[in-house]
Amino acid sequence: WISYMEEMNGLVERCLAHPVEENGEPMRPIPDAFAAAGVETMFSDSLIDNRLERIYFIRENLMDQLVAIARDMNERGWNMKIEDGYRTCEMQTALVKSSTTFDRIVRTCVWEHGGPPPVELVFRRARVMIANYGKIGTHTQGAAVDVSVFRREDHTEVSRGKFYLEMSEYTPMRSPFI
Repeated sequence: WISYMEEMNGLVERCLAHPVEENGEPMRPIPDAFAAAGVETMFSDSLIDNRLERIYFIRENLMDQLVAIARDMNERGWNMKIEDGYRTCEMQTALVKSSTTFDRIVRTCVWEHGGPPPVELVFRRARVMIANYGKIGTHTQGAAVDVSVFRREDHTEVSRGKFYLEMSEYTPMRSPFI
């Protein structure tokens, strides 16, 4: 967990050093693509910050891969539940400012540090786990989804260490399905 978080922090630092230009690639609605492909899936109906509707869009060039992953999950007896997709700057800011999100990050840092963590550690983890830079935030760029996985037969969630949304060493960021 620690080495992965540090590796991701290094990636953030390298990305921040480079200019980013919008390429104008269109965004597409995920529910429409899944319905057209006949893929069974689920979508979160919770609100961001108890007031903002989730936006289930992703960049066009990522849609075929996302549909293929969901189809593979269906064949394994699972349903992908898309918890989150594209986020506006307002949505991302609400998540960054959320005491719930911040408390999760601090708890993980306390575990990692073995006591009260230095502010710099909390800052490093927050910028990796929340992507609080619009320039490199994959959700604000329309290039990411958060998912959980449910069994098709009884609609119970498949544990991947902990259930969504756990922001700790219990939920590894790497998956063999990505």
